[in-house]
Amino acid sequence: MASLKVLAGAPLLALALALGLSGHQARAQSPHAQQEAPVIHVLLQSDAKSLFYTNRKAWVAKVDALVEAGHGKAKGSVATDLTLVMDTGIGAVLTLLPKYGEGNGRPESIEFSIAYHNPQATLFSDLELETAVSDGEQQFRPEYAATGGYVRDDEGITVTFVIVEEG
Repeated sequence: MASLKVLAGAPLLALALALGLSGHQARAQSPHAQQEAPVIHVLLQSDAKSLFYTNRKAWVAKVDALVEAGHGKAKGSVATDLTLVMDTGIGAVLTLLPKYGEGNGRPESIEFSIAYHNPQATLFSDLELETAVSDGEQQFRPEYAATGGYVRDDEGITVTFVIVEEG
């Protein structure tokens, strides 16, 4: 059964320091073997709050600083949607995208995903993924509404959350 544990990781810690996030992770415990499943990185409610108060100009500056420091890549357009893409160092790719819509103020939503390629992805059962997604959705309440899901294909798995402010 998947369980959420707060752990610190170096790549996510670099992101945390640069973006002012707490840099928490969830680790799914694999019942399949004595080996633990890879870490599923998750944002916490405090991380979402920080991002919802980051305007587009500040987001671009933070992404630029991370890219310049070699901690990630920028994908997309500064004028529309700029995604931060990071290799977590554990066989996974993390993406973070505040969706600003037409404005430059606060984002309307935040899209967050973590993709694991095989063989790491094979360490997660569907039940573990469903539990991790459900736990992730619950941790944002009551301030935010989060919708999560996962997709498993021949290359691996991708866990995605879209977060919006309540009210």
